[in-house]
Amino acid sequence: MKIAQIEALNIDKNTELFVPIFMEQNRFKFEQDLHDIKGARNVTKKAKDNAQKGLDKQEEQWQEKDNRIKKNTYCPYTDEVISHGEIDHIIPQSQSKRHHDVVFNSEANLIYCSGTGNHQKGDVRWAFEQLKPNI
Repeated sequence: MKIAQIEALNIDKNTELFVPIFMEQNRFKFEQDLHDIKGARNVTKKAKDNAQKGLDKQEEQWQEKDNRIKKNTYCPYTDEVISHGEIDHIIPQSQSKRHHDVVFNSEANLIYCSGTGNHQKGDVRWAFEQLKPNI
């Protein structure tokens, strides 16, 4: 909610508000950032090296995932060759957040498409049968 929307609710100023914040961050990056924020001086070289190895492995896995998703050369929405593509959520982020309080970023919910196709699809769920045959 925006501040104006909250103020319009005329809630007593002493009332607690629950404000969810959606973040995605892998465990290794989080641990490293937490050490940096706290200014931890007693973090061992081994702990730092392990965190870096975890980050490197995660980056490699994300790159492999990205490559698998981008393997498609035809837009599943327009059936045109993709010249400038983007990764789209088959179940739109807005719908998954609204109904499940999470964004489904699993590979099964991601598809490579053209910017035009993604824009045309908008905030709508598509069934497998609606996708174009070149996929």
